[in-house]
Amino acid sequence: MVHRGGSFLRDESRAGYCCSLWPARGSSLLYDPHARVKLLDEEGIDAAVLYPTLGLLWEGEVNDPELALAYCRVYNDWITAFCRPYPDRLYSVAHISLMDVERAVTELKRVAKLGIKGVMLTPWPANGKAYGDTYYDPFWAVAQELGVPVGLHVIARPRYLGSQWYQHPTFHGSAFYYLSVTLGFDIQWSFVSFFEGGVLERFPRLKLLCLEVGAGWVPHFIERMDSKWEHSGFMTACKRPPSEYFRRQVWVGADVDESMIPAASERWGSDKFFWSSDFPHFDGFPGALRKLKQSVQGMAPADQQNIIGDNAARAYNL
Repeated sequence: MVHRGGSFLRDESRAGYCCSLWPARGSSLLYDPHARVKLLDEEGIDAAVLYPTLGLLWEGEVNDPELALAYCRVYNDWITAFCRPYPDRLYSVAHISLMDVERAVTELKRVAKLGIKGVMLTPWPANGKAYGDTYYDPFWAVAQELGVPVGLHVIARPRYLGSQWYQHPTFHGSAFYYLSVTLGFDIQWSFVSFFEGGVLERFPRLKLLCLEVGAGWVPHFIERMDSKWEHSGFMTACKRPPSEYFRRQVWVGADVDESMIPAASERWGSDKFFWSSDFPHFDGFPGALRKLKQSVQGMAPADQQNIIGDNAARAYNL
């Protein structure tokens, strides 16, 4: 799975964070599908699921549902056109804002006809309602009916994106702090709301994906939810241990260089994890698949194959 990252060309403000990975090829890798497929060939990757960019921070700043819908439609039309020349190698994921659930349902039905393979949601809803709120039930119902997986993908909060973010700003404002702490908390906060609000109970065939936060947190987090559910589950709409919903409906995207992939898979099953290259970020490219194979080399061949390819194919209905 490949993340469509934002700018990676070197400039002074980014020099300490996003190095120039392919200076000679420049932005063609981001906007030319032929160049992208050539890169996949070089990396030994058969196919890529393309997620939106870091630049989709706008949702935390926009209060107009019509503007939100217009932005989503433009991006979704573009990404499906980008993937069209290689229907078996480049798969599009739509970005949909749930600020207005009726508009979101309309857009989901539209992009499903365009052939998208998933939907990306930001981990912090723009309208302030947690994803467990029944307000969103019409959207989950259509996603379940259409078999479209819903992915919670990290996104930079607007206040972290000043030029100092890439250098050495004050404590609690650095890239290091965001990537180490805030990034994971955002996903986990929204992830829990699907359980607490009973979304996975009401929609037992809805596919939920957690992306770009690694896999190592999962064993502890699911066990902790189960433990707290035993004592306080009656306060929620979660009718059974969270681990049961996790096994049935959730997949998690691991980082390619994660040493915890084997342990997480042993605890919750190798069928629950796939991988993300996070292209073009430095932690995944180049050599993403090589790094992943090193991370899973001690696992049984069938388990390795699950993580390298089969799980993503199942999660995204490829």
